Amino acid sequence: MSKMFRNYVGINKEELARVMNSSKFKLPLTYTSFLKKYGKECGLFGTDCDVLFPRMIGLNDELSEMIQEESLSIEIPDKAFVFSGYQGFQYLFFECEVSDNPPVYRVMDGGEPPEQIYDSLSKYFEADAKVSI
Repeated sequence: MSKMFRNYVGINKEELARVMNSSKFKLPLTYTSFLKKYGKECGLFGTDCDVLFPRMIGLNDELSEMIQEESLSIEIPDKAFVFSGYQGFQYLFFECEVSDNPPVYRVMDGGEPPEQIYDSLSKYFEADAKVSI
């Protein structure tokens, strides 16, 4: 495998502050730890979706717009932080201030309620990014 596929670049303090300021709530430790180690580049992970810095900033607004534009009756928790988006129709989020390693939920544009897809954020990163936090 080429070295280019094994690059890992974290975000700096200013960039972390920018992500934290984009949330109204305290972000979980697992997420901030991931960002510090891998938040800008994580091998091939994140090359096809908005999950790395700075593309994940503003995804809460993007999800809200999708719900309104499509008149969906989807309820998103008040303390949700949308950390991943895929082509404007699939979003992943966790709830802030419930745990340092919260479950991960998926919302899609079909109107189905959020579905828990991982028991924890660390399991998501291990499975999808192939990294441990």
